[in-house]
Amino acid sequence: MTQRPLRPEDGEDPVVPPVPRSSSAPPPPAPIRASAPAERSGNGCGKGCLWGLGGAVGCALVIALVVGGLLLATGLTVNGFVNSVVGIFNGEARTTNIFVPKVEAVQRLNELTTVRRSYSNIVTSERDMPELLRGLYGDRLVMVAVGHVDAGVDLSQLTQDDLLYDEATQMLSITLPPVRLQNCFLDENASYTVERATGLFAAPLPDLDEYSRSFALEQFRNLALEDGILEEAREETEVAIRQSIALFNSNADALTITFTHTPNDPDAPLPSSCQ
Repeated sequence: MTQRPLRPEDGEDPVVPPVPRSSSAPPPPAPIRASAPAERSGNGCGKGCLWGLGGAVGCALVIALVVGGLLLATGLTVNGFVNSVVGIFNGEARTTNIFVPKVEAVQRLNELTTVRRSYSNIVTSERDMPELLRGLYGDRLVMVAVGHVDAGVDLSQLTQDDLLYDEATQMLSITLPPVRLQNCFLDENASYTVERATGLFAAPLPDLDEYSRSFALEQFRNLALEDGILEEAREETEVAIRQSIALFNSNADALTITFTHTPNDPDAPLPSSCQ
């Protein structure tokens, strides 16, 4: 039997055969239902909001305490701190403070500017007479003399006028008193008599020991001057002052220090211990 496609008769709608569905097709999705919005309290802020506000206030207090501690530790004012922070972001040059010492601070360096030279020698002192008579009337003393010579600048003579600071050039000019010998003395623990010989008919000279000591100190004084003890004392004075000022200036390189040394008076008397 031959089948033919169905044709609609005139005036009739075509018949469309049903399309078979697979049994494995997924079911249609369930309809989506919008949930209701969460309820809000009448004042617009819950407990979480209060906790957040309290935490923010606590953080602000901690930051304020830390900043205040830094200001006290560094000696900055509030304006100085703000200007420093603004300068960091604006790229501005930061102004640094230069510590200019008072004259009393420099005077306290007096002991640090002293230079000492130490010497030793064998000194022979005897009564002046012919060689043939020394055995009968002579008096002779041999001693090992160990002595020290001190030199320095007496910074106690400084006045405030001797310290001049130019803020525009950041230059500190210091006029120093003249350098001079300060003390000459024998080390009593290291010096000793080696020999004392007196003639058969002679009485010991009472001042022979003192003469030997004075002669030794005179030798040591002259040797110290020849070795340049005064020039060394000038240099040590400058070094001590520079180091002292650097302790109070973190930017000591920005400060220029110049020294003017008052010349020595050749007629100035020596200390009694060095005469």
